[in-house]
Amino acid sequence: MNITIKHRSREAGIVLLTSLLIMGFVCITLLSIFCLVDNQRLTQSKDNSWNRIIPICEAGIDDAMAHINYGGTGQLGSDGWTYSGSNYSRTLHLGNDYCVTTISTDSVPVITSSGYAQIPLSSDKANSNYVSRTIQITTQPQNGPFPNAVLLKGSFSAGTGDSMDSFNSSDPNYSTNGLYDCSKRKSTAHLQTMSTSDEAVYLSHSFKIYGYVDTPPGTGVIVDGNQGGAVGDANWINTQEGLEPGHNSTTLNTIIPDVSAPSLANTMTLTPNPSYYYNSPPQYVIDGQTYLFAINGGNYTIDNLMVNRNYKMYVGGNCTLYVPGNFNVDDNGQIYLAPGARLKLYVGGQISLGGAGLVNATGNAANCSILGLPTCTADVSFDGSAQFIGTFYVPDAKFNLAGGSDICGAIVANSMVVTGSGKLHYDEALGTSGANGNSGASIQVASWHEL
Repeated sequence: MNITIKHRSREAGIVLLTSLLIMGFVCITLLSIFCLVDNQRLTQSKDNSWNRIIPICEAGIDDAMAHINYGGTGQLGSDGWTYSGSNYSRTLHLGNDYCVTTISTDSVPVITSSGYAQIPLSSDKANSNYVSRTIQITTQPQNGPFPNAVLLKGSFSAGTGDSMDSFNSSDPNYSTNGLYDCSKRKSTAHLQTMSTSDEAVYLSHSFKIYGYVDTPPGTGVIVDGNQGGAVGDANWINTQEGLEPGHNSTTLNTIIPDVSAPSLANTMTLTPNPSYYYNSPPQYVIDGQTYLFAINGGNYTIDNLMVNRNYKMYVGGNCTLYVPGNFNVDDNGQIYLAPGARLKLYVGGQISLGGAGLVNATGNAANCSILGLPTCTADVSFDGSAQFIGTFYVPDAKFNLAGGSDICGAIVANSMVVTGSGKLHYDEALGTSGANGNSGASIQVASWHEL
């Protein structure tokens, strides 16, 4: 009997090789898929990081803008900003991301912010785990809270009075040592009213506006030339009467926001000098002068404030004073704002400023602001014998400018009446001074581009 043995080694080898090839192909395919998925995840991570950089850059730009507008361009080397070359720079960390922002030393600064965002899935943590983009903005001066001489919700009437004109405390061509000089006055004062009545503006008895009157459409402006009233430039006013052509616009459309009560931290209660009442040794003696009240930097409050009967009040440093009730200066009383000081006075009741008035020894209207809250609706009276350098923002009250009063600054009110020989000299520097009261202008973004 013959037995035949069949050899299958060749066939088995082919099967094994085929299986290995298939398994290799499957592994390569799976590896390729895994690599593709990982690359997609890394690409998506890079995209997310790339898109996240713009807000990071904007955070740096916001930080720089706040730094400039708070301290002015003359105080850039503070709050962690360091000088290098011709720029001030600061690094701002936002978690694992960060930005490097620079401020140029130009009078109108250029701000450059480079943002760096981490790529979470990057394998090279030492070198390539950040992507970056750079944004640069140019700036321009921002209009201040008083871009014009007078802004009213209602009417303006000057039955008597003297004039309204303008100057510029920051320009020696239109001021002397930063102060008003009649020989250098300008004809750019704007009287603006949102009233739509037939007599929204009424001028007579020689009251003159060296500048313009701005009203909404259909508003009546009466300039009684027979009584000597006039609106126009200096040449017109010196030779003509009435309203100069081109010096009355009828396109005014604006809003006048209300004033909010200040939210003050570490507020101190303003107390009078006890020597005035209890015959005790005086406490508030400054440069040889005894004061009824004295504040020197910080936040203060008092229910009602009256300075009269030859009493005086001293203000030094940067002060905010909140008076929920009435504010009154009369009968030779006086408030003295010392050189280098700054005062924001918030009043919730009636405002009356007379007597020896409020003397602003800084000479800068931006350093003295009187603000009326929505409850300040009684007539605001100003008939002081001393010149007032500052601003009134009393949008819910009628403003009475009486007697021989002389104001260098600006006024926002509900309505306004001028009597006696009252004068207003608008300081154009208020149009580019920020709410911070700095002599330099606040800035805003003029242009934006990516480098």
